[in-house]
This record gives sequence, structure tokens and C-alpha cells, in this order.
Amino acid sequence: MRRDELIDSLQTFEMNLEEKRSKGKAKKNFALLVTSLVVTE
Repeated sequence: MRRDELIDSLQTFEMNLEEKRSKGKAKKNFALLVTSLVVTE
């Protein structure tokens, strides 16, 4: 594999990792919001 291909592969990996982390945070935030609404009602 050439150097530029390795760099592209690493950049793609980092973007995918960040996307997965963002989705996980959104799910956690939604769960906290629902829990807060249920407890306060």
C-alpha cells in the first residue's frame, strides 16, 4: 500500500469512529431526557 492510500485509510477510519461516537452520545442524551421527563411528571 502506498503512503497516500494509508493516509486516506486512516482518515476514513477516524471519520467512521467519530460518527459512531456521536451516535452513541445522542442515544445517551435521549435516554437521559426521557428519564428526566418520566421522573418529573
